[in-house]
Amino acid sequence: NNVTDYTFKDESGRLETIQATPEHPFYSINRHDYVPIGKIWYNSLRNNQKEQIQTEFGKSVTLVNAKPHNGEV
Repeated sequence: NNVTDYTFKDESGRLETIQATPEHPFYSINRHDYVPIGKIWYNSLRNNQKEQIQTEFGKSVTLVNAKPHNGEV
């Protein structure tokens, strides 16, 4: 089981954590394409900007943490 906890921060600073496999695609606003979440940049800058992810509701968020899921729901 390679489920990982991914924590995102929205523009107002709110955090949300979801569980997904590293292969699950998320839409990268920076790349204009779907990217496996395990390949999203976080906690570092690329080209002087953090990678922005678009949620299913059209909101822009950034990935701030990724850690192995401990099995609890």
